[in-house]
Amino acid sequence: PPRPRFLSGSSHRPQPVPAADPPDTLLGADNRGECWRDLGDPDRAIALHRAALQGLRQRLGDDQEWTLGAAYHLVRAYSQKGDIDAMLQLARETLPHCEVTFGTDDHRTLDLRSAIASAALAKGEFAAAEQQYRAIVATLRTSRAAADARVVTQEQHLAVAALRQGRTDA
Repeated sequence: PPRPRFLSGSSHRPQPVPAADPPDTLLGADNRGECWRDLGDPDRAIALHRAALQGLRQRLGDDQEWTLGAAYHLVRAYSQKGDIDAMLQLARETLPHCEVTFGTDDHRTLDLRSAIASAALAKGEFAAAEQQYRAIVATLRTSRAAADARVVTQEQHLAVAALRQGRTDA
């Protein structure tokens, strides 16, 4: 099938986005990265997300909503590629900024915490994963109905972390 025009080009390689570009250009690069991730090409997505994140950090700072969105998109691209270490490092760096900007019970903050827990699970750090999932579930239960789909999903992840440790008490 033909590629969308904004993704096509002779080389199909993402071009670096200079930090001097205005935020809307950087957001465009971040959005193209999401398109590449959705198309199953995490390498192209990572290149665009990295460039966008670097530029947004320089232009808007670490605690700005668009910067944090680009960081989260890069976390997702790392996850898709299977680069757990890069995903974990960026998620840990970004989490405090999300907590300051959005609060500890915001879905964006909880999504990063879930990424950290997923990375711990993938690395075989089951106790750390369980601790993160317990904290996420507790936060969701205080801010949402117990039947919320996000609570159920996180409870399932919590159960996996406990089962990986040979326990059935989660």
